[in-house]
Amino acid sequence: MFVFNDGGRVAAGFKGKTGDCGVRAMAIALALPYADVYRELAQANKDAGRKKSVRRGVMKEVYSTVLSKYGWEWRSAPKFDGRKARYSDLPNGKCIARMSGHYAAVIDGELHDSWDSRHKMVYGYWIKTHEGIDPEEDRNHARLMAAAPDLLAALEEVVRDIEDYCEDHNSDRPTDVTVVLPRLKAAIAKAKGGE
Repeated sequence: MFVFNDGGRVAAGFKGKTGDCGVRAMAIALALPYADVYRELAQANKDAGRKKSVRRGVMKEVYSTVLSKYGWEWRSAPKFDGRKARYSDLPNGKCIARMSGHYAAVIDGELHDSWDSRHKMVYGYWIKTHEGIDPEEDRNHARLMAAAPDLLAALEEVVRDIEDYCEDHNSDRPTDVTVVLPRLKAAIAKAKGGE
């Protein structure tokens, strides 16, 4: 889903067209004033030996440095066979997606931007690391969340295969299937928001 959000750019008095996607995404995801983010990123650009401006964007390395000060960490996009990662593949919560020539805020699966960039491929994203949680454990959770749709699809297929096998062979289910099938179905229901 796309949600129009300029990150407070117009309200801060900025006008005209510009390549400010990094400022906008950071202002949205971190809930910071647009003008403050603009100044901080412009200074970071200057400190990195570039122009003190972000009107033409900001390099990933500079962006990562600034975001790390706020406890945000870079993660590569999940990998899929036969397709590229998109914004909708990112974990719930607040993320900043690095797309092809673009940055955008993604909040709970919704793309927040000043234009609809949902079609763009995602190379990776920044996410706030959780205080008190080991960073490796946090990365493991992120990997599991990225794999969840594929795991759910595989589990649903296994359940169908077991049910088809039992029906085709018109036999009583062996004890181990009787025990595991309800557990598999409960896991599927839980993954889909049921109990």
